[in-house]
Amino acid sequence: MADPAIIEFLIERARKSSDQCARTLAQALRRETSDRQQLELLVRYRLDYAARYARMCRDGTTLAAMRNFEAFLAKLDQAINQQRQAVEHATASATSARGALGEAERKRQSMTILRDRRTQSDLHAALRREQAQNDEFASRSARTAADAAPSTTGTPARPAAIPVAGPSTVARGRS
Repeated sequence: MADPAIIEFLIERARKSSDQCARTLAQALRRETSDRQQLELLVRYRLDYAARYARMCRDGTTLAAMRNFEAFLAKLDQAINQQRQAVEHATASATSARGALGEAERKRQSMTILRDRRTQSDLHAALRREQAQNDEFASRSARTAADAAPSTTGTPARPAAIPVAGPSTVARGRS
């Protein structure tokens, strides 16, 4: 597995990337909200202006005034269409930012899982080493206890070493 310091570095990078994506998403959502509010304002203003135009036509007005109202309504329609495009663009940006945030979060979570697995693996390895040491200690203790304990069968657990008299011992004894 990778070095723990490298994994921590990658987690930190993924966290920073995720934080940046979250800021970008928040900004895109604010822009989308602002653009939607502006569109609603333009639509309401156009409805009010169209109602005034209808009243003016009903009450009677000059041809020049009617043309001015019609020209202004056409400009409002153009502004509304542009604002709708801005809302669509802001919505697409927010959707894209959501996807980027999701991807950044998945990367961060993957790195975190990798670190957790590494930690778990190290813990299991340490437990296995400790168990092996305990088993070795228990085995040695059992052998030592068996060697030191008197035999219950009447024969020694290990044959005792019998000193053998060699030529030098025999020669010393004759003198």
